[in-house]
Amino acid sequence: QGTPWFRISALRRTPASAEPLGWTDIYVHPRYRTVVDAPDHAQPHVYQQIERLFGVRTARARFEVAATRVPARLSRALDVPAGSPALTFVRRYYGRDGENFENSVTVHPERRFTFSMEFQREPLRG
Repeated sequence: QGTPWFRISALRRTPASAEPLGWTDIYVHPRYRTVVDAPDHAQPHVYQQIERLFGVRTARARFEVAATRVPARLSRALDVPAGSPALTFVRRYYGRDGENFENSVTVHPERRFTFSMEFQREPLRG
Protein backbone atom coordinates (compact mmCIF):
# COMPACT_ATOMS: atom_id res chain seq x y z
CA GLN A 1 0.00 0.00 0.00
CA GLY A 2 1.30 3.44 -0.87
CA THR A 3 3.74 2.11 -3.49
CA PRO A 4 2.79 2.35 -7.18
CA TRP A 5 3.20 -1.05 -8.83
CA PHE A 6 3.40 -1.58 -12.58
CA ARG A 7 0.55 -3.35 -14.34
CA ILE A 8 0.61 -5.59 -17.42
CA SER A 9 -2.87 -6.39 -18.75
CA ALA A 10 -3.60 -9.03 -21.35
CA LEU A 11 -6.45 -10.88 -22.97
CA ARG A 12 -5.58 -14.57 -22.84
CA ARG A 13 -6.38 -16.68 -25.88
CA THR A 14 -5.79 -20.22 -27.04
CA PRO A 15 -5.58 -21.50 -30.63
CA ALA A 16 -8.23 -24.09 -29.74
CA SER A 17 -11.04 -21.53 -29.42
CA ALA A 18 -12.17 -18.23 -30.89
CA GLU A 19 -13.47 -17.17 -27.47
CA PRO A 20 -11.04 -15.44 -25.10
CA LEU A 21 -9.80 -17.73 -22.33
CA GLY A 22 -9.61 -14.94 -19.78
CA TRP A 23 -8.21 -11.57 -18.75
CA THR A 24 -5.04 -11.17 -16.69
CA ASP A 25 -3.75 -8.17 -14.77
CA ILE A 26 -0.17 -8.70 -13.57
CA TYR A 27 1.22 -6.32 -10.95
CA VAL A 28 5.01 -6.00 -10.74
CA HIS A 29 6.91 -4.45 -7.82
CA PRO A 30 8.58 -1.17 -8.90
CA ARG A 31 12.05 -2.64 -8.32
CA TYR A 32 11.44 -4.96 -11.30
CA ARG A 33 9.65 -2.45 -13.55
CA THR A 34 11.91 -3.01 -16.58
CA VAL A 35 10.26 -6.41 -17.08
CA VAL A 36 7.17 -4.47 -18.18
CA ASP A 37 8.96 -3.57 -21.44
CA ALA A 38 9.48 -7.22 -22.46
CA PRO A 39 7.91 -7.94 -25.86
CA ASP A 40 6.02 -11.07 -24.78
CA HIS A 41 4.80 -11.96 -21.31
CA ALA A 42 3.22 -15.30 -22.20
CA GLN A 43 6.41 -17.38 -22.32
CA PRO A 44 8.17 -17.46 -20.04
CA HIS A 45 5.78 -16.19 -17.40
CA VAL A 46 6.50 -12.78 -15.87
CA TYR A 47 7.65 -14.24 -12.54
CA GLN A 48 10.15 -16.38 -14.49
CA GLN A 49 11.35 -13.32 -16.41
CA ILE A 50 11.91 -11.52 -13.08
CA GLU A 51 13.85 -14.53 -11.82
CA ARG A 52 16.06 -14.56 -14.91
CA LEU A 53 16.60 -10.79 -15.22
CA PHE A 54 17.09 -9.95 -11.55
CA GLY A 55 18.33 -13.18 -9.96
CA VAL A 56 15.22 -13.41 -7.78
CA ARG A 57 14.23 -16.92 -6.78
CA THR A 58 10.61 -17.69 -6.04
CA ALA A 59 10.59 -19.19 -2.57
CA ARG A 60 6.85 -19.23 -2.11
CA ALA A 61 3.74 -18.69 -4.18
CA ARG A 62 0.18 -18.39 -2.96
CA PHE A 63 -2.74 -19.21 -5.26
CA GLU A 64 -6.36 -18.43 -4.50
CA VAL A 65 -9.33 -19.50 -6.63
CA ALA A 66 -12.82 -18.06 -6.20
CA ALA A 67 -16.17 -18.28 -7.93
CA THR A 68 -16.87 -14.68 -8.98
CA ARG A 69 -18.62 -12.60 -11.62
CA VAL A 70 -17.12 -10.94 -14.70
CA PRO A 71 -16.64 -7.23 -13.90
CA ALA A 72 -18.35 -4.77 -16.26
CA ARG A 73 -14.96 -3.36 -17.31
CA LEU A 74 -13.94 -6.78 -18.73
CA SER A 75 -17.23 -7.99 -20.20
CA ARG A 76 -16.72 -6.58 -23.69
CA ALA A 77 -13.16 -7.93 -24.04
CA LEU A 78 -14.24 -11.34 -22.76
CA ASP A 79 -17.37 -11.32 -24.95
CA VAL A 80 -19.78 -12.09 -22.08
CA PRO A 81 -22.40 -10.06 -20.23
CA ALA A 82 -21.23 -8.15 -17.16
CA GLY A 83 -21.95 -10.20 -14.06
CA SER A 84 -21.59 -13.56 -15.81
CA PRO A 85 -20.17 -16.38 -13.66
CA ALA A 86 -16.38 -16.66 -13.64
CA LEU A 87 -13.42 -18.26 -11.92
CA THR A 88 -10.91 -15.74 -10.60
CA PHE A 89 -7.35 -16.74 -9.79
CA VAL A 90 -5.14 -14.56 -7.60
CA ARG A 91 -1.45 -15.44 -7.53
CA ARG A 92 1.20 -13.91 -5.28
CA TYR A 93 4.91 -14.61 -5.69
CA TYR A 94 7.49 -14.12 -2.92
CA GLY A 95 11.28 -14.21 -3.01
CA ARG A 96 13.62 -15.84 -0.49
CA ASP A 97 13.69 -12.59 1.51
CA GLY A 98 9.90 -12.72 1.87
CA GLU A 99 9.37 -9.81 -0.52
CA ASN A 100 6.20 -9.96 -2.60
CA PHE A 101 7.48 -9.15 -6.09
CA GLU A 102 4.52 -10.04 -8.33
CA ASN A 103 0.77 -10.47 -8.06
CA SER A 104 -1.71 -11.41 -10.74
CA VAL A 105 -5.47 -11.56 -11.08
CA THR A 106 -6.97 -13.66 -13.88
CA VAL A 107 -10.69 -13.79 -14.66
CA HIS A 108 -11.96 -16.78 -16.67
CA PRO A 109 -15.60 -16.75 -17.87
CA GLU A 110 -17.51 -19.92 -17.05
CA ARG A 111 -16.83 -23.02 -19.16
CA ARG A 112 -13.65 -21.57 -20.70
CA PHE A 113 -11.09 -22.83 -18.21
CA THR A 114 -10.65 -25.95 -16.10
CA PHE A 115 -8.45 -26.01 -13.04
CA SER A 116 -7.02 -29.42 -12.28
CA MET A 117 -4.63 -30.44 -9.53
CA GLU A 118 -3.09 -33.80 -8.74
CA PHE A 119 -0.91 -34.86 -5.84
CA GLN A 120 1.15 -37.99 -5.58
CA ARG A 121 2.71 -39.05 -2.32
CA GLU A 122 6.24 -40.38 -2.60
CA PRO A 123 6.84 -43.59 -0.66
CA LEU A 124 8.48 -43.05 2.71
CA ARG A 125 12.10 -44.05 2.80
CA GLY A 126 12.98 -46.03 5.75
